[in-house]
Amino acid sequence: MNGELKKMAHLLRLGVPTLEAARQVHPRWYDRLARGDELATLLPDALQEAATSCPDLPLFLSKVSENEDQTSRRCRQVRAAMLYPGVLLLSWLVFCLLLAPGLVWLAALGGVVYLALRPWWNGYVLLREQADFLRWLAFFLPFYPLPRAAALARESAHPAVWSEAGAVCEALEAGDTLAQALDKQPWANLLTVEEPSHLVFVSQVLERRCNRALSMLIIVSEPVGLALIGVLVLAVAAWCYPLEVPW
Repeated sequence: MNGELKKMAHLLRLGVPTLEAARQVHPRWYDRLARGDELATLLPDALQEAATSCPDLPLFLSKVSENEDQTSRRCRQVRAAMLYPGVLLLSWLVFCLLLAPGLVWLAALGGVVYLALRPWWNGYVLLREQADFLRWLAFFLPFYPLPRAAALARESAHPAVWSEAGAVCEALEAGDTLAQALDKQPWANLLTVEEPSHLVFVSQVLERRCNRALSMLIIVSEPVGLALIGVLVLAVAAWCYPLEVPW
């Protein structure tokens, strides 16, 4: 649906009549509009009320399309990020099994490194989902009260790793401010005002933090990986060709 929204917004901005634009985008949309339905009713339930109250519908559709593009990209990044450490561990275990099946401690070393770095890695995966949540919240906030906007933002961002998103929405329903609901997050002090533009700014800050951390990981992982391979080669050499020390 995202591509259809983008094309519809583009045609409306060009001045194409709504019915003709719908005919070019989707036959079902054309049929419904020809029967007298409003364009806003073609959108998901979470967007219908906001679309009805928005004076610039092409801009609204364009923003929805842009947000969905970013959410889709973030979902792919999160799936890849969750698989990446496991793939590295599996590769290390296979490497150890093939080169030095008798050196169990080398395989165990990889498992220890994996368990030690996984919470740190997941923390930056969470940042991407939290940034996506804030971006959707900034989108819905002009149309809905904060608790309802947060629930819709969670539904639109559908975080897979951030398990506390539901608790945040419940806290907002109970009357907490956004900063209070997110007070467990290390970046909660950035939420000084509950304005859409400021939420977008905080979302961009979180994205930059995540990108910077991943860049550092790439920079550090290469020499660390070479060092671990060197340790493995030396261990295999010592195991295959033990040195006899004369006494």
